[in-house]
Amino acid sequence: MVKKARGDELKTYLWWQWRITRRIVPLVILFLTVTGGAALLFIHSLTQQKQYVAQYKTDIQFDLVRRDKKTAAADKWLNTWILPELHNERNALSSPEQYASGFAKSLNVLVHPTPADGQPSGLRKQFSSLVVPYAQFFGGQEMNTTLTELALVKKRRITPMYPARLLLNEQSVEYFSANPALYSQYVQKVAKRFYERAWYFLQYLISQNGGLVLGAIVSFALAWRYALQMSAGARHNNTFLVLGVTPTKQYWLSTLFNWGVAFAFVTLSVGLFLLLSAWRNGWGALNYPILLWRGDAVMSSHGFANLGTVLSDEALLFFASLLFGLSFAHLLSVLVKQPLTTLLATVSLWGVPLVAPSWRWAPWTYFNFSRVADGYAQTFFQTYDARGGTFVLLGWTVLFITLGALWLKVTERGFGGYGDSGN
Repeated sequence: MVKKARGDELKTYLWWQWRITRRIVPLVILFLTVTGGAALLFIHSLTQQKQYVAQYKTDIQFDLVRRDKKTAAADKWLNTWILPELHNERNALSSPEQYASGFAKSLNVLVHPTPADGQPSGLRKQFSSLVVPYAQFFGGQEMNTTLTELALVKKRRITPMYPARLLLNEQSVEYFSANPALYSQYVQKVAKRFYERAWYFLQYLISQNGGLVLGAIVSFALAWRYALQMSAGARHNNTFLVLGVTPTKQYWLSTLFNWGVAFAFVTLSVGLFLLLSAWRNGWGALNYPILLWRGDAVMSSHGFANLGTVLSDEALLFFASLLFGLSFAHLLSVLVKQPLTTLLATVSLWGVPLVAPSWRWAPWTYFNFSRVADGYAQTFFQTYDARGGTFVLLGWTVLFITLGALWLKVTERGFGGYGDSGN
């Protein structure tokens, strides 16, 4: 009977928490914002891909017509290999696999040229000069990693991204050898990629700090809640004390409630986005090769890991950061008891990684989910890897949530409640 009564008390308390949250926060609107926003970005990317390919075909056709009209002897001699190159690339655009194969062969000529490649017979087998030659301005590592990526994609029988383009990394902008003002223009020409499958686009969103946006949205939905309860003081405290739910128990139940709702919100919203994206254009391959960093800042190198492995590491970091953020909100709620202050501080926490330096023991370092998961942060900032970063975040989570519980105990004894005897 005692266990049943306690179970009823907990259900009553959690149900009250849910009613308060549901009444104040437009959860459905936030859910649709996350899912719908990501889905719209995905559809926009597919539209851009079609426009990009169509424009590129137009550029090739324009060049074919333009060169056909030239009558000078020198131009006619050049056309003996330039026209075949243009035809090669135009025909290859009919298939992602065919285009990726031709792009890799032409890129390989830049990286590992042979005497025959410079002869008309060798030039006729390559792609046109509209895109591939611009790859050399990004340095050798981008070309080599792109060749490795395309070789792995072919070996694993994965449909390549279309059209195949140069694989850039976090350091590409620093080693760009042309005029820095032309960087974006060259990226558009030779490194513009379209993440046309569900899993690929999810990884793209994470690399573009989408995880920080999602974390801020979840914090906006939940961070204020316990602070509101604390600011209500003895009013709510006495109500739940009658039910046998002590302030300490309320603290822990509120923490678990926040974690549970956050997990459900993220899982459902991201899951629905993936389902919609896969329905629209397929899932993609979880064994798609993703670039990794190895070594240190003095002598770094690259490797590749499966997309599924990288996504799982990023998911661990993200959920650990959610626990950390909501634990920080609970500690702040106990200390200041101001819902707006707690909300603003917790939401702002997700912007810290964009401006703060990376440090091994700093929790915000591991909010850079993509850079930690691909080894960039460990290589250049001596941080921990994804698993180590998860433990750092969980360590801070335990510390904050424990400090909050201890402070609540102290104020409970000192004031006989939440420290607000005036209510």
